[in-house]
Amino acid sequence: MAIGEKLEVRAAAIYARVSSEDQVSGTSLDDQVDKCLKQAAVYGWEIPQERIFIDDGYSGSNLERPQISRLRQAIAAGEVDCVMVFKLDRLSRNIRDTVNLVLEEWSKTHKVVFRSVTEDFNTNSPLGTLIFSILASFAHFERDVIRDRTENGRRRRFGQGRRAVAAPPFGYTYGEVAGTMVIVPAQAEVVKRIYHLYLKGLGFHKIAMQLNAAGYRTTGGALWTDHSIRYVATNEVYTGKVKYSGEYGAGHHDAIIDQETFDAVQEVRKDREWIGGRTVGSPWLLAGLCRCKKCDHMMFTQPGTESKRKRKDGTEYVTYNHAYYLCGGRYKKGNSFCTCGHIRQDVLEEHVVQRIKMRFGAQVTEEQSVQTLQDEIAGQVKELEATLLRLEQAVQEKEQAIERWENAFERGELNADRFGARVTRLEQEMVEMEAQREQVAEELEGMKKKQVNVDWMRKVSSQLDSWALLTPVVKKQLANYLIDHIRVWKVSQGKGKHKEETEIEVDIVWNRAERALPEGDLEGEPALEATGY
Repeated sequence: MAIGEKLEVRAAAIYARVSSEDQVSGTSLDDQVDKCLKQAAVYGWEIPQERIFIDDGYSGSNLERPQISRLRQAIAAGEVDCVMVFKLDRLSRNIRDTVNLVLEEWSKTHKVVFRSVTEDFNTNSPLGTLIFSILASFAHFERDVIRDRTENGRRRRFGQGRRAVAAPPFGYTYGEVAGTMVIVPAQAEVVKRIYHLYLKGLGFHKIAMQLNAAGYRTTGGALWTDHSIRYVATNEVYTGKVKYSGEYGAGHHDAIIDQETFDAVQEVRKDREWIGGRTVGSPWLLAGLCRCKKCDHMMFTQPGTESKRKRKDGTEYVTYNHAYYLCGGRYKKGNSFCTCGHIRQDVLEEHVVQRIKMRFGAQVTEEQSVQTLQDEIAGQVKELEATLLRLEQAVQEKEQAIERWENAFERGELNADRFGARVTRLEQEMVEMEAQREQVAEELEGMKKKQVNVDWMRKVSSQLDSWALLTPVVKKQLANYLIDHIRVWKVSQGKGKHKEETEIEVDIVWNRAERALPEGDLEGEPALEATGY
């Protein structure tokens, strides 16, 4: 299309994107927007500020960006009929995403005009479409070259015992040589304290609360959480090793935790998770299994209480308050965070027990039902694999972003304030993603080992009719082996009104078991108590 040629455009928009690497190589946001505005003026288009969409510091490898999502929504709503970019790779470096977005979604479905300031093509013609596809292929190729180059550099660092990606974990800081780390003494003491408290019997949540109460904060100055404590307690880097892509190797940094202590913590952690985390010694049948359906926080427990009161005539009487399961998110962060109501212990547990009896009654002895359980396990494996892939991609993008900012800073192309603020934010996000990734990977590994043991299922079925006669320990074992997790919800009735009976929603994901229980466990023999289960 020749410069000055008029197009029937009613509402043009500009899209611009940068990563830190782009910002220091002459394609800054201001440059992109300015050049697009100048070309729009040649066409006679006016583009107001609200139709300028900017993603600052986002990778072009996928379309998970806030402003590109907002632009797509505006196009779908008919608010934009032309999109301008400075260069095609500003839109995306993934050829599939580029072609599907521009040719299919925008041009074909919504009849949107697409223009690049630096590349002359017209997607309304066969030749223009061919040129567009070639340019998209080059952008994709360039991304792959950068990725391979980055991967080789990381592997080389890892082989040399240096940290391949991201910032040092809490307890360490940067060494003089890129990729090396040195201990921060004050933080190292906190790391040691975390391991010590865990071996004393405290869980991740209680350790976090204790550290926060004592005034300790993470590297970025944030409060400690279950996830950040778990990340420290499961990170073998503290034993003097380096990690890359799931592999550990000898590192050049000093250890904060000896290998024996680290291994002891992992053994304790596995033992706790095997029996349902905080369920040890708890009188609550579903402790450690329930999550809020809305905010995904664990459900806390509130024991029942008795209160002595006096009547006007002076005689005493006793009132009983029910025990409840409480949303952990609402409990820790307040009513504005989550509005899940308190759920009576007896109501929820009776509901779940009835569901257990319905599912694992006599029908599980039928071959078809056993196959259904196997199919459900396969479905859960597939779901976990997809979640893990998304988290791995997200972590990789954060790592690449941090590395670009580090390289730019080392070249003197960024000031310290801007570099520090952006990298700190990226590191905090990556630490949370790493913790989630580790947790999902463990769940996936366990799920892949699961098999439905038909003989054991029949044994369970025979016991359910005599549920009332089973000991509390055996009941909890059955619940933990049969149920993966439970998501519950109840509409809050407001302060002081949670005692009213309202309908509860209960979603159960079954099949937590990874192996068959010994027969003695189901019969409640004395040997069960000795196992510590």
